[in-house]
Amino acid sequence: MDTRRVARKEVAALLKRFFDHLTSSLATGTADLWHKVELRLAQKRAASEPDTMVPPGALRTPMQQQQPLQQPQAKTKAEDDQ
Repeated sequence: MDTRRVARKEVAALLKRFFDHLTSSLATGTADLWHKVELRLAQKRAASEPDTMVPPGALRTPMQQQQPLQQPQAKTKAEDDQ
């Protein structure tokens, strides 16, 4: 059992070292990643602006006009009596 414990400790140390390296590389690359995202978003905004001159928040597709609903005609007393 002692060899298994030693093997577990070695694996745990390797995993800890791997995840420490991964965490540090992600932390240093975050600024670069956000910079790329912001550039991509700016390009998409610039590409879509000339095509549509729709103000922000406005609907882009025209809505169909609804037909006015017809009110049911009121029944007269003569129809109720029949």
